[in-house]
Amino acid sequence: MKHWSRKLRAAGCLLACLLLCGCSSVRFLTPMETLQAPRSDGHYEGVRDALEAAVGNNIVMKYPKGDDGVASYMTADLDGDGADEVLAFYRQNTEGATTRIHLLRQNKDGKWVSVQDIGSSGVELDTVQFADLDNDGIPEVVTGWSLYDSRNSTMALYKMSDGQLNQRAEELYTDYVLFDINADQVTEIVLLMLSADKTAYCSALNFSETDGVTLAGRVQMDGNVGSYLSILTSTADPEHPALFIDATKGTDATLTEVIYWNDGLINAFFDPATGETAQTYRPFFAVCREEVMQEQPQLPVNSDPLQESTQESKQDEENAEDTNEQEPQTRILIPFAKAAPLRSNENAAKWYLDWHTFALGETQSVGVFYENEAYHYRFCLPPQWVGKVTYTVSDDSSTVMFFAVDTQASGEELLRLRIFGKTQVEDAQSIGYELLTSDNTYIYTARLRKDTALAVPLTQISELFSLKGR
Repeated sequence: MKHWSRKLRAAGCLLACLLLCGCSSVRFLTPMETLQAPRSDGHYEGVRDALEAAVGNNIVMKYPKGDDGVASYMTADLDGDGADEVLAFYRQNTEGATTRIHLLRQNKDGKWVSVQDIGSSGVELDTVQFADLDNDGIPEVVTGWSLYDSRNSTMALYKMSDGQLNQRAEELYTDYVLFDINADQVTEIVLLMLSADKTAYCSALNFSETDGVTLAGRVQMDGNVGSYLSILTSTADPEHPALFIDATKGTDATLTEVIYWNDGLINAFFDPATGETAQTYRPFFAVCREEVMQEQPQLPVNSDPLQESTQESKQDEENAEDTNEQEPQTRILIPFAKAAPLRSNENAAKWYLDWHTFALGETQSVGVFYENEAYHYRFCLPPQWVGKVTYTVSDDSSTVMFFAVDTQASGEELLRLRIFGKTQVEDAQSIGYELLTSDNTYIYTARLRKDTALAVPLTQISELFSLKGR
């Protein structure tokens, strides 16, 4: 399967810079910059002239608000002739005007000319994506449009034929992703649809030149969610790609639905009997995260380190190009809510996050964590603490104290994590705190109790402590 999204977005951004700001370096344009677009020089000189010749000059350039980095112009070879076409997104500068799509190409004399003007399928253009959906080596155009007074949107699919973009499908959706969900080496359109009657479905759609859009699979989802927060895709298991879908539920709660293909779409945590996804329900805000997997180099058994180093150097030189093209391996982690035990004088619920991996219906915990959102760090509980240790947090969230519960050491403070300013190293040390790590603003410290059965050495605490985003 060929992937156009990254390549075409980069090309689109480059074209936008040439068209809109006349500069030679690539950068993303702000919405304000797209409103007053100067002429350009170079290969794409004349695109704006051709656009205005066709639709007039009283226009406002628009940009898909749902895709970061996509500008008012995008370029792609939509007919497979080796030459790029240009899509321009604009609206007339009049009251009530909606966003339109304009197709331009170069004629045989190298002059940019207008080819086609395409009307709106909704109120505002949310997304523009390219993908080869019918496996013919040429990308189709998939657009998403918001609607008046609706949580749902309209997806319009276009394919180039006879020199013009022809709309081949239109579908309602709440959210969508282009993804090879069934591992057949062809990208599917995966739609999430949340209806007013509290029903929700995930549908995988195929597209072909002869049959148009057809249903490949459908599975029920939790219809009591409020909105979808994010969709992460994973091919960690190449035979069973998966979607990790975070949603809101109620005022502050969230949940995760995991959908994968195994002879059809399967919703891993959904309970058909109740119509809900209770297993991943969290009475607080938390969403899945993508983690880069660290691979540790291993030497062959009985190898000579010096000889291995020389061979490795030669191999690095030979494979430098391949190495540069490889993307790091990642995995998706799902947050499960795990209640912290309470001390005898406590009655308000407190929570840890129990992060899990997922593969073909099975989950595995990678650790139970306390997470501090105010100072952006997480601390993984030592295994012997799980179920036996609770915590309290200071009003400003700078200090967290961990206490033993229901053990021989019940009530004892085991650990105190505290944040100090960057210049307060000596102050921290003077009252018994030891450094864990630091950033440009703070030092992160720990003070341990060492005379208890649940005591943990500082080296282990340091290994279990990490800053978010690192």
